Amino acid sequence: MVEGTISHGSPGNVNNQRACVRVDGGTPQCEPNYITGLGNVSSRNYSIAVAINNEGQHTIQVITANSSGDHSGISSLITINVVLANVLCDEKDPPAYANEYLNSLKLPSDYATYRGQIIRVIAFNHSNGGYGSCIYDYDAVRDDVNALLGQLGF
Repeated sequence: MVEGTISHGSPGNVNNQRACVRVDGGTPQCEPNYITGLGNVSSRNYSIAVAINNEGQHTIQVITANSSGDHSGISSLITINVVLANVLCDEKDPPAYANEYLNSLKLPSDYATYRGQIIRVIAFNHSNGGYGSCIYDYDAVRDDVNALLGQLGF
């Protein structure tokens, strides 16, 4: 995400302007529309999502113009260094942990019909970020398993 402020010196305004971001001298990625209806304002903020999919040094430059192509502006060339995170998670995921935890309990055989439902609930909570990411909250997994077992009368 590239965020900044378009400003225009006096006299002038930024009505009917849009910002574009050029990464590594490529094709600019622009705000979808020229921003109108602002009246006589000399600055406004912008935010443009840009994709940078490889590590290393990259350059970013912002360009502005109105729909007539005049009153354009260009920022200084900004150099950034991108490091992409690639974290391998070697922790046991919450559904696997719940399965092991259930195996460790001395439950009656009639509980087995509910085992899949319990693990599905844990998997659902996990997919919604309920137990953290990569460093999981196993106490919360156990608490949820115990609460589900309690609801089932075990």
